[in-house]
Amino acid sequence: MKKVLIGVMFGLFLFGVGIASSQAEEHTKEYLEWESKTINSMKLGTRCLEVKKNIKALADGIKEKYGKDSSGMESISNYIDWIHMTFIILARDTGAKGLSMTKTSDIPGTSVSSDEPTHWFAGEFLKAMEPLDKLAYIADKTPKEVDIISSAKLANIKFLHIIVESLKNDGDFRKALLEVDTFEGKFNPSK
Repeated sequence: MKKVLIGVMFGLFLFGVGIASSQAEEHTKEYLEWESKTINSMKLGTRCLEVKKNIKALADGIKEKYGKDSSGMESISNYIDWIHMTFIILARDTGAKGLSMTKTSDIPGTSVSSDEPTHWFAGEFLKAMEPLDKLAYIADKTPKEVDIISSAKLANIKFLHIIVESLKNDGDFRKALLEVDTFEGKFNPSK
C-alpha cells in the first residue's frame, strides 16, 4: 500500500510538472507568434520608408509651423542638436545594436520639454519614429536588420537636423549640410 501511495504521489508530481512545462511552452509559443506578427506585419524596408515619410511630413510641419518664428526654430534646433548627438553617441558607444534596440522614447529627456515648439516637435518626432521603435525590444534581429534600423534612425535625425539648419540659414542647404557634417564629426571622429 505504501508503494502504491508513493507511486500515486510521484505520478501526481510528474503530472503537475508536465502541466507547468506545457504552460511554459504555450507561453513561449504565444510570444514567438506575437514576435513574428510584429516583425512581419510590416517588412523592415517598408517600416524604414514609413519613418522616412513621417520624417518628411514632420520637416514640412516644422517649416509651416515655425519657419518664420526664429525663437521657435532655435528651440527646435537645440533639441535636434541634443537628440542627434544622443543618437550618434549611442551608436558610437554601443554599436548599431545599441541604437537599434533603444526606443526613441526610452532616451532620457526625449519626451520632456519646457517650451511649446520643443514639446510639439518631441511628440511628433516620437510618432514619426514609431514604426522602427516597435522593433526595439525584439532581441533576435539579424546583424543586417540591426544595421538597417540603426542607419535609418541616424539618417532620419540627420535629415531633420539639416532641414532645421537650412530654415535657420534662410534656405542655404549647402551651409546647413556642412554644419551638420561638422556637428557629426565632433561626436564621431571616424566620419
